[in-house]
Amino acid sequence: MIKLNAQQVIELLNQRSSTRYYDPNKKIGEEDFN
Repeated sequence: MIKLNAQQVIELLNQRSSTRYYDPNKKIGEEDFN
């Protein structure tokens, strides 16, 4: 199992949303991890 920190998860999800579809209202932000 691969452990990711919050910043890596954010970057992965942002890359994923930019390649398939982009919805700024659903974009993950750091506040979601606090």
